[in-house]
Amino acid sequence: MYIPLKARIELPEGETWARKLHLAGRAVSEEEAETMGQRLSKPAPTLDLLQQHDGLIVLGDPGAGKTTFLKYLALRLAMGQGDDLGLSARLPVLVPLSAYANALANGDLPLHRFIAAYYQSVGVDLPLGPMLDEALDQGGALLLLDGLDEVRDLGQRHLVVRRVVDFFAYHRGRGNKFVLTSRIVGYREVRPTAEGLAECTLVDFDEEEIAQFVETWTAALERAARGDTPVAAREAEREREELLASVQRNPGVRRLAANPLLLTILALMKRQGVTLPERRVELYEQYVRTLLSSWNRARGLGRPPARDLDVVQTVRVLAPLALWMHETSPGVGLVKRGEMRRKLGEIYSTLGEADPERAVSQFLSDVREHAGLLLERGAGQYGFIHLTFEEYLAAVGVARLAQTDVGAVVEVLARHVGEPAWREVSQLTVGYLGIVQQW
Repeated sequence: MYIPLKARIELPEGETWARKLHLAGRAVSEEEAETMGQRLSKPAPTLDLLQQHDGLIVLGDPGAGKTTFLKYLALRLAMGQGDDLGLSARLPVLVPLSAYANALANGDLPLHRFIAAYYQSVGVDLPLGPMLDEALDQGGALLLLDGLDEVRDLGQRHLVVRRVVDFFAYHRGRGNKFVLTSRIVGYREVRPTAEGLAECTLVDFDEEEIAQFVETWTAALERAARGDTPVAAREAEREREELLASVQRNPGVRRLAANPLLLTILALMKRQGVTLPERRVELYEQYVRTLLSSWNRARGLGRPPARDLDVVQTVRVLAPLALWMHETSPGVGLVKRGEMRRKLGEIYSTLGEADPERAVSQFLSDVREHAGLLLERGAGQYGFIHLTFEEYLAAVGVARLAQTDVGAVVEVLARHVGEPAWREVSQLTVGYLGIVQQW
């Protein structure tokens, strides 16, 4: 039930494409625009871009589908369906670049030798080294290199990029193909450049793609539950209509649905009985729980299991932080690292933390390593994966003021009556008080 992704590719010097880019529910910042390139094409199928170039760098936000795209390519090629993709018969090799960086930290190691050792270490009982060498010599390999941004140390990231570019430049002439993925943040600092290597930035799902996902999702679930029967088809059509109506009725839910990961969680919540969007506070609460608890486990790719964050304790910190962010820069969704650290220190002091500075450092490390909710979005800037989560958690922050002083809730909301950026926060505050806190 894979839904093909689209991306904008950077155009040659002198070409332009008028656009209004949005990211995470808001307009892109100047730094993000610079990172993604000033000249971007109309959206095109990412698979088409890979067919046209020897190497493709795929940039995108968390949940935009980067890793899933690589897994899709690997699976289809492993099943002998490369011709259907316009890629011919190739040996697909999927590798997390963070693992390669760890190996380089222990000594210089050519990429193709690392790949064989990596798969042997995870239990693949195949002569992958000779297989890869033969495929590369014959121009029949597709290297899928995932997560450049997950190489945290900048020096190591530079080293990984040099090794990857050298490998690409040496092997592309025979017809081999390469895909490398990265989050947008931190990419421009180590931007790989080589002849035949193109960059593209994933775009959100549009209405057609959301509808395609929902139709394919509901049909697959009902076939699995009831078989390929008329009853399953009727039930799938009913589920499809309800889920699409839920997405389309509320602008906040519709904005979330543009992100493949968030749309998948939305569909799961609907399947499990959460009413949408009338009780979207429950939906957002479950979103936050899922993103804090399950992000790395869901992604896989041979990474060691990440420890779960304590959801309740983390929300106790995130809620007042989001409220402060929304008051500081409503509708912008970005704050500077230094200011955020100071605010986090105040929050931990209020919570009675003995060593607030240590707690802040641990919190930022945990959020960066183990969650997909609060993200570093540029040099010295942080924001939520989607503006909606800032709005929801800000509403939680307002609602929790009622635990000590109901008047504080009224005071905060009254200050922002009539402000468009606070409309959703006000509605979610009332919903949270009524549904979650049952006032």
